Amino acid sequence: DALARRIKSMVGAGPWKSPEIRARVIARTETKHAQRMSAVIMGKDQGVTVFRGQFKELALALGGTPGVHSSL
Repeated sequence: DALARRIKSMVGAGPWKSPEIRARVIARTETKHAQRMSAVIMGKDQGVTVFRGQFKELALALGGTPGVHSSL
């Protein structure tokens, strides 16, 4: 809610009914992205490996090559 309050004056309503609703959507999306990236970085720092099919898009986005046994 704090992030949504901070950004609602900076965003238009877009396809939503009001800037307040859009600000909440943006805040949720950005918070979840930050949580995901934190988990990825922590995993990478700990040497977590990913097996085929799991997190393929994420591995590619981070410059890895998903395969039978690849590092993040």
